[in-house]
Amino acid sequence: MSIGGDAPTESVEIQIREGAETDIEAAARVLRAAYDEYRGPLEERFEIYIADVVDVVSRWGSSELLVATIGGELVGCVNYYSDASRAEYPGDATPFPSDWVAIRLLAVDPVRRGHGVGRALTDACIDRAREEGAPVLGLHTTDAMRVARSMYERMRFERLPAYDFHPTPTIAVLAYKLDL
Repeated sequence: MSIGGDAPTESVEIQIREGAETDIEAAARVLRAAYDEYRGPLEERFEIYIADVVDVVSRWGSSELLVATIGGELVGCVNYYSDASRAEYPGDATPFPSDWVAIRLLAVDPVRRGHGVGRALTDACIDRAREEGAPVLGLHTTDAMRVARSMYERMRFERLPAYDFHPTPTIAVLAYKLDL
């Protein structure tokens, strides 16, 4: 997939593939870099949060790691759950129905943002969900993740407040769905 870069003449080739065990360390690095910007809004809970985010291994059996590469370099990743009820979240989250699929922890290396990596990963998940015959793809994001929310809304994801949750009294995790 060719996605236009920052300059009109620049083009990058994004490859999406299933992650391998050899990708775990690079995926954890990308996740840490991407989610580090939320240190402020999460305040004292950030270290607990980031430990969960970068723990790629704990999600290995319940989800598939999809990775995005540019020129062989891992620049983005996402966890894809064929059974959305297996997507685990901290706090009081109500699981999505098991016949849905879900994505969690989409991350793009901050130096590679603006090249369509997040969109390419999301599109790959939507394609996979349709191939599996899933009726709905669900995901969670937060108010602080404005760029992600904007992308999902442009892709026609709809808010689903019944699945929102609050890991702390001041943080709302917002649910979205895409009917397939």
